[in-house]
Amino acid sequence: MRSQIKQRVERSIAPLVHALASMGVSADAVSFAGLFGALFAAGLVASGATVAGGALFLVASCTDFVDGALARASRRESKYGAFLDSTLDRVAEGAMLAAIALAYGMADAHVLSLVAMLALIGGQLISYMRARAEGLGVTASAAVGFITRVERVALIAAGLLLGVLDYAVWVLMTLSWLGVGQRFMAIRAALR
Repeated sequence: MRSQIKQRVERSIAPLVHALASMGVSADAVSFAGLFGALFAAGLVASGATVAGGALFLVASCTDFVDGALARASRRESKYGAFLDSTLDRVAEGAMLAAIALAYGMADAHVLSLVAMLALIGGQLISYMRARAEGLGVTASAAVGFITRVERVALIAAGLLLGVLDYAVWVLMTLSWLGVGQRFMAIRAALR
C-alpha cells in the first residue's frame, strides 16, 4: 500500500522535480527549504495560528518527497544527502511537536502538553531505533513499523487544519509508543 502511494506521489511531482533539476536546484536546498518552512509553521502554531501553521507544515513536509526524487533525477544522490535529509526531518517534526506542547502549556492544558511531548519522544525514538538497528546489521524490513514519519506528519497536519488537535496528539502519542514497542520486538527478534 505504501509503495503504491509513493509511486503515485512520485509520478505527480515528476514535472516539478524535472523543472527544479533543469534550474540546477539541489536536493539539499529543497531539504533546507522544508526545514525553514516547518520551523516557521511551528512558530505560527506556538503563537496560536494553528490552521495557517498546519497548512504550512503540510506543504513544508511535502518537500521530503521532492528532495529525494530531485537527487535521483539530477544523479546527485549521496549518503551525506540522505543523512542530511533525515536529520532535518527529525528537527522539523520535533519543532512542530515542541510548539504544540508549548501552546498547550501556555493555555494551561498541561496534560495535553505532556501528551504532545510524549508523542515527540515516541516519534524520535522510532526513527532512532531503526537507524541504530541498521547500524547493527538488522535489515530495514525488520525495523519497519506501522507508523512512519508520513503518518505522523499527516496526523499533526490534520489535527491542526481540522481543529481536532487534542484528539490528534492523543492518537499520535498512542500510535508512536505502539510503534516503539512493535519496532523493539522486531529488532530484538532480529538481533537474537
